Amino acid sequence: NEGIIRGNPNLRPESALNFDIGANFLHKYGSHEVSFFYNRINNSIIYVPINPFTIAPVNTDRVNTYGLEVSTTVTPWQ
Repeated sequence: NEGIIRGNPNLRPESALNFDIGANFLHKYGSHEVSFFYNRINNSIIYVPINPFTIAPVNTDRVNTYGLEVSTTVTPWQ
């Protein structure tokens, strides 16, 4: 409890599940890659403002994040 960050003795531990799956497609002039990711975080810990000069960690409920990533590489001359 020194400085701008205040402690929180009531925090529950975070736990998470994460997975990624992807594929890479090669062709004559480069490649394409696509991947999907998913994260499920239980008891996520975030820092919230208590007043203009102090922040403290608190737990949230379950947080789910997911998305798709796509990339392309082009090499016209080899």
